[in-house]
Amino acid sequence: MNAADAPLLTDFMTRLYAAFHPRGWIVSQAVIARTSDQPTTWGGAYDYEALAKVNDFIVIMAYDYTPVGSSTPGAVAPIWWVENVVNYAVKKIPRERLFLGVPFYGYDWNVTDGPPAVAVSFSGAQTRAAVQGATTGFDRNAGAPWVKYTDTDGKKHEVWYENVESFEKKLEIVTDERLAGFAAWRIGHEDPRNWTVIGGLVTPATRIAPFTETSDRIYFEETGHSLAYGFLEYWRKNGGLARFGYPRTEEFDEYDPMVGKTFTVQYFERARFEFHPELAGTDDVVLLGHVGRWALAKRNIDPWETATGPKEGYRYFPESGHNLGGIFLDYWERHGGLMTFGYPLTEELREVNPEDGQTYTVQYFERARFEHHPEYAGTESEVLLGLLGNEMLRERGWIR
Repeated sequence: MNAADAPLLTDFMTRLYAAFHPRGWIVSQAVIARTSDQPTTWGGAYDYEALAKVNDFIVIMAYDYTPVGSSTPGAVAPIWWVENVVNYAVKKIPRERLFLGVPFYGYDWNVTDGPPAVAVSFSGAQTRAAVQGATTGFDRNAGAPWVKYTDTDGKKHEVWYENVESFEKKLEIVTDERLAGFAAWRIGHEDPRNWTVIGGLVTPATRIAPFTETSDRIYFEETGHSLAYGFLEYWRKNGGLARFGYPRTEEFDEYDPMVGKTFTVQYFERARFEFHPELAGTDDVVLLGHVGRWALAKRNIDPWETATGPKEGYRYFPESGHNLGGIFLDYWERHGGLMTFGYPLTEELREVNPEDGQTYTVQYFERARFEHHPEYAGTESEVLLGLLGNEMLRERGWIR
């Protein structure tokens, strides 16, 4: 591709997004790193601003600044260049939908024979650094380590690679610029210490310290999280612990690709709460998030492909093509109905619960999954909301 192909690439992604997004599938695209509007070879085919409108998330591949064909060895992703890439990108792509792609690999240049260089992992770079007579260093301007050595044929080599220090410098950009997160190429080439850094990242699911509670803010030692103000009021009024479970995060702002908006949210074991200021003064200022739609997309289930006709004795919803009846209909009607749970997106089905390995009769809705628990027959717990909040956070690696 080249710059002249930009309209074609954008048109392709527009049609792809139109086909996938209504099914609840998240659309993301990896794009070439750019630092200006000036077209540069095939990177010019990626119109950031146009592509941001037809993707839920964009990953910028901020690496290969010094490519394998370069006659001059250098860092794969010098930190000053990565900063320039991000500074340009945030002018075109909303930060909450932008991921920084970082390298875990490096290149080994045979400076005697010339390019092309060969890819090298962190462990491969360490092996080269152990060669007798090799020299090593860390370039502060590039924010990357290097190795120089002579091979057994007497040919000189220069290696530029990535280690935990260069990785942390790139993570600082992600944090400072308030980006959605980072992606990496590629797993298996990294400095093993990177995983310690990743494991220590603070997320909204990181436990907070206990505090003196008030009537407006309380603390749950069980999960190490607080619940306050509007979310606390909604939680208390609508079933509390029995219905939603414990809070698993603090409040934070999150982009929801299902509806294309950013909300203040908080995750619970069985739900995600969303604050809707446009509904201030109504009972709907707090709504449940679309966790049911998310779960079906993850399971590759299209509600319209499984749609059916009306069933005798059930309430049929032509808006989604599914029926609702029996104990699930009773629960749905008694606890808020359409505004709380949304439309049914499946019929009743049997499904193994990944939390306990048991098989239950379940039904998915836009904002929840209902589970029938016959062991609690005759009690309010005979129908429980599925633990989709936990599932979503576990999918991200925020909880275990």
